[in-house]
Amino acid sequence: MRHAIEQVLSSSFDVVASVADGREAVEAAHRLAPDVVVLDITMPVLDGFGAARELVGRGTPAKLLFLSVHDGDEYVAAAVDAGVQGYVAKSRLATDLEDAVRHVLEGRLRLPTSSSLCGLADPRALHAVHFAANDDARAHQLHRFAGRALRRGDTVVAVGRLALLDRLAARLTDAGFDLGARGRYQALDAEECLAHVMRGDEPDEAALLELMRTIEDAHAASAERKARNLVLCGEVAPLLLQDGNVRGALALERIWHSHSSRFQTLCSYRSADLETCGHETADQLYAVHQAVSG
Repeated sequence: MRHAIEQVLSSSFDVVASVADGREAVEAAHRLAPDVVVLDITMPVLDGFGAARELVGRGTPAKLLFLSVHDGDEYVAAAVDAGVQGYVAKSRLATDLEDAVRHVLEGRLRLPTSSSLCGLADPRALHAVHFAANDDARAHQLHRFAGRALRRGDTVVAVGRLALLDRLAARLTDAGFDLGARGRYQALDAEECLAHVMRGDEPDEAALLELMRTIEDAHAASAERKARNLVLCGEVAPLLLQDGNVRGALALERIWHSHSSRFQTLCSYRSADLETCGHETADQLYAVHQAVSG
C-alpha cells in the first residue's frame, strides 16, 4: 500500500519519507517538516487519530490527510475534529489522492462525499463546492447531503432547475422523507432566483442580499421552531457558467461567500461545464470555496 501511495504522489510531489506505523510518522514529520502528512487510520503502534492529535499538539505546520478504508461520515467528522484537512477513501486512491493533496495545500477542506460536510464545526465547511461527473451523480450527492441534513434536524433549501429539483425530491421521498412535513424542506427555482438577482450579466448585490434574507426569514418563521440549522444546496451560479457567463458566476459566488456565514451552502457544478470553460475557471471557482467534496 505504501508503494502504491508513493507511485501516485511521486509524479507530482516529492515524497520525503514512507514509514510503517503511526509513531514513526510523528517522528518523521517532526524531523523532516513536510508540507503534507498522509496518515492511514489503522496503523500499528499509534493509529491515525493518535498520530494526528500528537502532531497537532506539537504544533506541526504540516497539513494532515487521512487515507482509509473507512469512509463513513462519522469517521470524517472525527478526523476533522482531530485536525485533519483532507480525507480520501482507499477505494479512490488513484483518482482522488493527488487532488486532495493539492486542495489541502491551498488551505481547503477536502472530504470524500458531500454528506460528510454536514455538522462539521470547522467554519470552512460552511461554503463548499462539489463537481459531479454528470446530472445523475449530482442528484446522488445532493440527495446524500440534503438527506443527512434533514436527519440532523436542519432546514434544507434546495435551489436548482426544475429537472434537478424533481429528481432530488424523488430520491428523498424514496428514502422515506416527508418533504411537506413541518416546513423543513423548501425548493426554489434557480432560474427565478437568477431573474431576481441579475442585472444583465452581473449580479446585483443588494438583490442577492434580499434573497438571502428572505430565505433566512422563512427558516426563522418555520412551523418547526426546533430546526437546528439552515442548509442550502443545489445550483445557481452553475447556470450562469452553463450559459458562458463565467464572470457573473464567479461574482455571484464571491458575494454569496461574503454574506453567507450564518448558514451552510453546497454548490454543485457539472464537470462538463468546467471542461468547456477551462482549467483557469476551475481554479477560480476552487479559490472562492473553502471546502471541496469528492
